[in-house]
Amino acid sequence: MISDHRRRPQQIDLIAYCLIVLWTLLVFYTAYWRYLNFGFGSDGFIYWYALRNFAFFGEAWSGPVMGNLLSKHIYLTFFFLSPIVWIVDSPLLLLLVSTICFIASILLTYKITIDLKRQRALAAAMATAVALHPISMNIIGADSFFFQPDCLVAPLSLLLLLTSI
Repeated sequence: MISDHRRRPQQIDLIAYCLIVLWTLLVFYTAYWRYLNFGFGSDGFIYWYALRNFAFFGEAWSGPVMGNLLSKHIYLTFFFLSPIVWIVDSPLLLLLVSTICFIASILLTYKITIDLKRQRALAAAMATAVALHPISMNIIGADSFFFQPDCLVAPLSLLLLLTSI
C-alpha cells in the first residue's frame, strides 16, 4: 500500500493536470466563439490561405498582393501542417494547433519545473504564470490575429529543454 506522503504528490499532479485541461478548454471555447462571430482580424486567415495553397498547389503565396510567405518569414515548421490540411480543410485547424501548442507549453513548463526544482507548488505557480501570461493568451486567440505561426516555437523549445535535463 502506498503511504500518504507518496500518494499526495500524485494527487497534486492530477489536480494540476485537470486544472490545466479545464483552463485550456475554456480558452479554446472563447476563441472558437470569436471565430464563429467574426471576432478575428485577417492575419490568421492569411496564414490559412498560405497553408492551404501550399498543401494543395505547392506554392507559399499569401495575402492580397500574393507575397511569397517564405521570402518574408521563415515559417518552415508551419508548413509541416500541410498534410493535415488534406484531411481537415478548415481554418479551425489553426485554432486547434494553437490550443495544442498552448496546453503543451503549460504541461512542459510544469514537468520541467518539477524535474529541476522538485517542488510541486512552484511548478503549479510556473504553469499558472505561463497560462495567464498575455503572450500565451494572444497565441490562443485572445487577440485579433486568430493564429500566429510563432506559437509553434514555445512547445518545441520547451521540449528541447526537457530532453536536455
